[in-house]
Amino acid sequence: MDGNERIVRVRMPLELIRQVDSLVREKGGGFASINDLILEATRLLVTDLSYESYGQPAEDRAIHDHSSQRAGVSKIGTSYPSAAESLEFASTSQADLGFTILKPPPRGEVLEGGGAVIKEEPLFGLHNRDYPSIWAAVRIAASTLDGHRSLDDVLDVVTDEAWDFAAKLSMVPGPHPLKLTALFPTNTKKPQSAKGAFRAFAIGSVQGTEEGRIETEGPLFAWRLCQVVWSQDRIRIGMTTEGWDLLAVLQGLSLDLPHKREFAEPFLRHIQEYAPADWLGFEVVLRTAAECENRSQLVDRFLDLQRSFLGPNEDKRLENIAATNAAGYVARAREWGLVELKQVAGEYRLTEIGNEIMSSFGRSE
Repeated sequence: MDGNERIVRVRMPLELIRQVDSLVREKGGGFASINDLILEATRLLVTDLSYESYGQPAEDRAIHDHSSQRAGVSKIGTSYPSAAESLEFASTSQADLGFTILKPPPRGEVLEGGGAVIKEEPLFGLHNRDYPSIWAAVRIAASTLDGHRSLDDVLDVVTDEAWDFAAKLSMVPGPHPLKLTALFPTNTKKPQSAKGAFRAFAIGSVQGTEEGRIETEGPLFAWRLCQVVWSQDRIRIGMTTEGWDLLAVLQGLSLDLPHKREFAEPFLRHIQEYAPADWLGFEVVLRTAAECENRSQLVDRFLDLQRSFLGPNEDKRLENIAATNAAGYVARAREWGLVELKQVAGEYRLTEIGNEIMSSFGRSE
């Protein structure tokens, strides 16, 4: 124990202690000790709960008011039904995930001449599920059928619908192999944080610079699905040609997880072509699973990947960040059916589809 560490005693239910002990003894998650498991769980939870969106006025930190936000649907001028209008909040059987099937609108206008600078790097952070981002892209597409719209207006509508959609998901009986509400806003006790995390990690962030440039990062921009442009003193958002193309081939995608190969392959091909930095994260997980390595080895690989983007950096916090990023990419790989849902003797394993995709896609230089 070094000078930056302290011993903390925490009361825990006996049954929970037994479950943690059992997981570690069975090498669940690849943890060497109970200390490692609790430390990792604490890091992830602190990262999640401490996230606060930036640039929001103080009055916007009040509890989320669905009724007032829904008025925004007509504000941006689209007849495409909102989530609140199209979903009935009734009891749903475990197998009934039909309401999660994505039905993109007919191809609409393309935002031409968007000049935003896109940050080229893997999706580091709390992005641990791709369906919510594709779901958001469908909603943005519906809101911009006739051309680009105000970014703020569109995000208000999409975020409000995300709260409604998450509420519906929370009523689906379990268990499920993967958490259905992952990345959607659900924490009503910290609505501003939940809203900000959904926007940042499911959609992305946009920032204007003093030089008049627009800088973007996050999935919908890294994947080249959306672009933004200055127009009439406002930042406006619209779909790209590549975005419309991807939504067309992903029509029918749902939260029936893992996703079917008919969706996984075109999505990953798109990522490899248009977001090669993001594809690198998938490659790390695929190589780790192909070589039957454990969690510690996976984190080391992500630490190397981060340093390849950040340059020489001995910041001790990088290892904590690498652990979070590794967990996010493993979750995404499992979502697309590339990696087995459970480890074998503490090691990751490829699925049949994951092995075929790794062989057919080749390796990035």
